Amino acid sequence: HYWRWAVDKDVKVILTVRDVDKWATSIQTLSGLIDILSMPPFVWFPKLRQTRNLVHDVIRVNITGGDLDGHKNPEVMKAGYRRHVEQVTSTIPPSQLLIWDVKEGWEPLCRFLGHPVPAVPF
Repeated sequence: HYWRWAVDKDVKVILTVRDVDKWATSIQTLSGLIDILSMPPFVWFPKLRQTRNLVHDVIRVNITGGDLDGHKNPEVMKAGYRRHVEQVTSTIPPSQLLIWDVKEGWEPLCRFLGHPVPAVPF
């Protein structure tokens, strides 16, 4: 919940959103890395152990609300996604928050950040 510190500060928060079904499929694939990174030879490398721990905490603890098998259930994952979006949107003041789908391209992002739209495709 790294975004919570922004509540009482003069900072901008960008909440990226996407189709919840596609997100759940993608995150379940990523979740499979936890099992792979838990086996030799991967556990022998400190940086890979750190990556495994980060992925574990983000997916199997934060998103699932602590349900360690929840990553196997798409509905649990989707509920976690929706919960996250709701928490951010109900906590961060609207003037500090951009809810942004990358499909929207440069314009809303640049407007929110006060920068001109680049002349290159997004």
